[in-house]
Amino acid sequence: MKAEALGSFYENYASLPDDIAESNPLPEHAENMRSVLRFDHPDYPEFIRARDNVLDHTYRAVHIARLLSKTEPYQTNDPLPPFLLDGEPLIDWQLVEDIIWIHDIPEIKTGDTPAIVKDVVDPLNQELSAAQEFFEVGSPHDENYHNFIIAETWLENKQRVFIPTTEALIAKTLDFVEGSYTYFWACKKRVPNLEEDTVALEDLQKIWKYAQAQKRLYTDAVAHVNASLIGSDWLEGVVPEHAYGYTKDLITRLLEDNSQQIRSMFPDILQENRA
Repeated sequence: MKAEALGSFYENYASLPDDIAESNPLPEHAENMRSVLRFDHPDYPEFIRARDNVLDHTYRAVHIARLLSKTEPYQTNDPLPPFLLDGEPLIDWQLVEDIIWIHDIPEIKTGDTPAIVKDVVDPLNQELSAAQEFFEVGSPHDENYHNFIIAETWLENKQRVFIPTTEALIAKTLDFVEGSYTYFWACKKRVPNLEEDTVALEDLQKIWKYAQAQKRLYTDAVAHVNASLIGSDWLEGVVPEHAYGYTKDLITRLLEDNSQQIRSMFPDILQENRA
């Protein structure tokens, strides 16, 4: 990932290109998605609750995916090039975007369950059931949604039975880093002198520690999928081995960059809690 890609996103965080909304493949759900609030849970500090919604979150995550897609080829230390022999890129960025567009649509019915309480209240079964009301079984949207769930449960170490696709792993990571950055960005906007507010500061530290723990979990998980699949029969003829090495490197850098960007907002508060 070229540094200027996410730099462009973070520096212009509050504004999105006009064509984002216009390219929504399921615009009929847009207003209902806008009504689903994020950060609206008692475990979040009161000053930050209900300051975001699922539709805007989706727009921003799609925007990040598009920025990344324009920075190809992604340079790694891997001697293998990030392109197939026939010139096709290893990552289908349109598929990454398609997955992001639909990943939260079932929350129109279930509502948003904050990541910080999913270990206690896991909404997965409810969301899978709701997905059947929005996506025809066997359709591309249905397949994309289930691939997203497979990647999510793998990254969060809830199940590692089914193989996650590279595009779904990236889509889930973008979902996470966007949400993480949004929370801290909103905190900065709502409480500019947060270091002087003891209660708010404690709340911020709590969410920061949780986010860092999640990032370590993601990094370990993507390393595990890489190590598990390299050289396996499953990969042969399906996807080149270095596609997962590429994905591991990209996700690791996305998570590191996200932490750096958040720490830069609160340099005197969060600096000591590095992942």
